[in-house]
Amino acid sequence: MCGTIAPKINDHLCRKTIFAPGGPHCWNSAFADSTKFALQLAPDTLDCSAAIRSCFVLLWMRLRAYGVAMIADRIVFRHLRGLDELMALEAVIHRHPNPLWAPEVDHRQPLVDRLSKAWFGITESDTQFEDTEDLDEEAWDAAMYHWEAYFDFDEITFVDAETDDQNELMIWDMLGWDCRDADGELHPLVCHFKRQMVCAAKGLRGRLPNADPGEEEITKAAEEWAKALMRKR
Repeated sequence: MCGTIAPKINDHLCRKTIFAPGGPHCWNSAFADSTKFALQLAPDTLDCSAAIRSCFVLLWMRLRAYGVAMIADRIVFRHLRGLDELMALEAVIHRHPNPLWAPEVDHRQPLVDRLSKAWFGITESDTQFEDTEDLDEEAWDAAMYHWEAYFDFDEITFVDAETDDQNELMIWDMLGWDCRDADGELHPLVCHFKRQMVCAAKGLRGRLPNADPGEEEITKAAEEWAKALMRKR
């Protein structure tokens, strides 16, 4: 069944990526749309798995052909400075009889924000859509939809969790990230930094961890330092 429907999915992807307005950089939406197309072709569970996998591989091949190549020098998530501190905190939380009620949970978000600032110059709250123009409701909705499309691969689900993780790792590879843990699986702490990682990789906001901070970030850090100093006086 997979071999039968693959050419149809390929044709669908051609129209969605090559001929679509905006070109092949609209791969997130193209994949989501083509996944629905694959599901229509193979509605039962077994064939759905094969159809979606075919859809994903074909899109990946098409992206490579159009210059969205796999990046050789990836940033290794598990090697980021300070991540071990968050891992230690998570270990303490999960040793609690009820991790959701562990007192250490209150320390997680401040630590995530501090690491995010150090690595990307932004936190998750800085990745939300910002209305910079005086837009009417329809235009505002369209602009927000376009912004959220940068992150929509995170909403795509497959037949099982293992398949989800492996396909997500492939997406991170394309964005220049090695998000594997020491065992080669999706690192469990990536979930706290996904939007920041996408923003930095696509040049939307913030910076990559191996990049120098920009003038705006330096100025903001200096202002925050000055305010903290004034509070101490």
